[in-house]
Amino acid sequence: MYISITSSNFSPLLIGILADSGIVAEITGAYILALEICAIPVATFVVLPFIRHVNRQRLAIAGVIFATIAQSVSPLFLENYDLFITRFCVGLGLGCVYAAVNSVGATSKNPDKVFGYSTAITFLLYAITQPLMSMTIGNFGFSGACFFLTTAGLISLLLIRNFPREPSIVQQQKAEVNWGYYMALLITIILFNLAAGTTWAFVERVGVSRFGLDIEIIGLILGTGTAAGVVGAYSASWAYTRLGRINSILCGLVLFGATGYGITNSTTIPVYTGSIILYWFVYLFLYPLLFSAAAELDRSGRLATITGGLLWLAVGIGPAVGGLIASRYSYDMIGWFSFFCCVLAVPCFFWVGRYLETRIERTSKA
Repeated sequence: MYISITSSNFSPLLIGILADSGIVAEITGAYILALEICAIPVATFVVLPFIRHVNRQRLAIAGVIFATIAQSVSPLFLENYDLFITRFCVGLGLGCVYAAVNSVGATSKNPDKVFGYSTAITFLLYAITQPLMSMTIGNFGFSGACFFLTTAGLISLLLIRNFPREPSIVQQQKAEVNWGYYMALLITIILFNLAAGTTWAFVERVGVSRFGLDIEIIGLILGTGTAAGVVGAYSASWAYTRLGRINSILCGLVLFGATGYGITNSTTIPVYTGSIILYWFVYLFLYPLLFSAAAELDRSGRLATITGGLLWLAVGIGPAVGGLIASRYSYDMIGWFSFFCCVLAVPCFFWVGRYLETRIERTSKA
């Protein structure tokens, strides 16, 4: 999972170094990263028809190798159009890895715990490596970033040999899918991740332009925020048990919208830092809860794979939308846009949540 989401998690640092080093303009860097992230759902949808039968381990290995090769050659092709191509190839490889990871999680016996724990561990690694990545970029620029990500990909190949080859037997269970409720869940996830991607891509730019922070300090702030996200991921199961899915997710959506506003409209460094920490706590709190809801609607794992693809499509569009807003208005308007997306997502999930609660009650009585 760590490898599959590097495009999004390191996007603020990558956009920043592309702009600061003069390789491309800031808005062009945002478009390049947007295309890279959007390549993830492209790969996901390509493998979707075969996901029930494909060897998950081989799919993950092939994805890592393809992405790692594209990462390693990126510094050699720094013209605008060349970078678009190489970074798109990186996204395609990561998309194959992400599809394999998501399918395994959705077909496990307890997707709530699997998504919660794997998310927590993944972002614990990000909390450690965000400062390392920022220091590498500060010393070696864009080439250093690509070397860092290439090394991470090679290390992951040593661990993928333990990756499940076949889906769990849970996948064989047939379940009728109510597509109306699933579409509402998809809209919720798309709005939530559009808000996340739009805000996150410009976290580094806000810190530099508004407070004059250097990239090493911003890396420490991002690492601290990611560490808080680990706590949020572990808190998801606790909240689901005590507060229920509806209350947990609805409160989380409203709070997440407020963090997007806080990051881009902050006037002091403590508010900026606190908003980033809260952003990650709430995002990783909501992430496993929403994915477990998708898995509960369809235990075959196909809908969770579709969900993952559309999630990254929304996250990928985010930098492009944010770049457009920032170029025409200001960073402040990005926060308002993110908040509005989260508010729209609230009624969509309330409808889905009520359906899931009713279905669980019927199942338990039966």
